[in-house]
Amino acid sequence: MTFTISGVSEKPITVSRVMANDVLVIDGEERTVLINDEPAFDKYNGWEFPKLKAGVNEITIPNGAHTQISIEYSLRYL
Repeated sequence: MTFTISGVSEKPITVSRVMANDVLVIDGEERTVLINDEPAFDKYNGWEFPKLKAGVNEITIPNGAHTQISIEYSLRYL
């Protein structure tokens, strides 16, 4: 299955070859992509890692209707 995630970067992020019950972790701080705790950067297609803007963010995963999502964030100051 391929997931396309919109709303977390300038351009959509796509992650391919994710199977049912896989755990996908995209870690913007560590710059890693893991599926089931195994490196999976070769399945990640995006120009950048996810970043949330201050305020309300709308995140869309159109082909992930039956997907459980958990988001953790860290505040950053420039």
